[in-house]
Amino acid sequence: MKQVLPLILIVAMAFSSGCAKNEPTAIRIGDVQFSPSEFERAFKNSGFVSKGEKGRKLFLENFVSTRLILKEAGDRGLDKNSDFLEEVQSYWEQGLIKLMLTEKDKELARDLKVTASEVQDYYHKNKDTDFAGQKFEDVAEEIRWILAQEKQQAAMSAWFNDLKIRTNIEIDRQLLGIPE
Repeated sequence: MKQVLPLILIVAMAFSSGCAKNEPTAIRIGDVQFSPSEFERAFKNSGFVSKGEKGRKLFLENFVSTRLILKEAGDRGLDKNSDFLEEVQSYWEQGLIKLMLTEKDKELARDLKVTASEVQDYYHKNKDTDFAGQKFEDVAEEIRWILAQEKQQAAMSAWFNDLKIRTNIEIDRQLLGIPE
């Protein structure tokens, strides 16, 4: 339940969106108000945006319908349903993992360097197998990409291993029924 509490707060904030400060109310659904900028942000993130003004009108109908259903679900307490919360937690965790790995991947890519000598060495070691009959100039960029990917994967693995070393992890395999 300790893990679910922050999740409940996030879900509650999503359900109880309100007008941005100093903005007029463009849409009111029960007690919940939406400003023009909130509506615009939601519209721009929707598939309706490509349909122009017609899409804008359709999106408004969809927006109101969706919020009505969400309001009714909240009124019935479905937002507190344990199955729902587990599903949201799982989705939230997967999204957070993806975000963390993407951020770390970008961070590692910034510091990644592949030298010309590394590219040449790789070519000479593999020219008779992987690059048979191909000139160095024709495959140099491909090799640079291969080496960059290898370095990126090695750096990601090293980062993850460092996380494991820095974190106290205790597992009772007997309780889990998993032999050593």
